[in-house]
Amino acid sequence: MTTPLAALQALILSSSDVTTLVADRVYSPPGPQSPTTPYVTLLEVSDTPSTPLKGPATLSRSQIQVDVIAAPDGLAAAFDVAEAIRVACDGAAGTHAGLAIHARRVDRRHAYDEAANAQRVSMDFAIWYNL
Repeated sequence: MTTPLAALQALILSSSDVTTLVADRVYSPPGPQSPTTPYVTLLEVSDTPSTPLKGPATLSRSQIQVDVIAAPDGLAAAFDVAEAIRVACDGAAGTHAGLAIHARRVDRRHAYDEAANAQRVSMDFAIWYNL
């Protein structure tokens, strides 16, 4: 079965607005050691099945963190990529990489990553899908 992470990655890569900015540099773990910036990484933070009153769960919610990484002077580029991803994914419903999903952006935050010497814009997406 396709994972929600793979489905979100396919959804992001289906957006020409995103690929114009990052080409195919949308990675799930493990990504390359020193990729060209800007790039995107995906990490599944949690996966929580619904709790029905009777019978097994048939619906699940996966929370996936999407990080846009840019050069130290690339804050504007990081926000441009993040906005393109938000437009492509927030509220999107459909089948991607063989899995029917509904995506919603939960939040967004920014930080300068001193260890990586890079700008980071992070967003969390809730991905609903049938088990």
